Amino acid sequence: MTSSLSVDFLGAAHAGDCLDSQIDRIKLGARMCHASGAIFVGDKPVAAMRATFTVVSEPSSFTTTGKS
Repeated sequence: MTSSLSVDFLGAAHAGDCLDSQIDRIKLGARMCHASGAIFVGDKPVAAMRATFTVVSEPSSFTTTGKS
């Protein structure tokens, strides 16, 4: 579950551009995960992000179809 998400747009990407992303996990705790990252067109960053996610456990009876 996303607790917080911030995205800063730094430049333009155009149709047909090849996008590459780099994500860094800053801290993984028992309840929260903090991450940051960027999206690039070549060497040029076009977006930067920072997020905090709530760590949730998968129920033991959960299957790939989502049915118990």
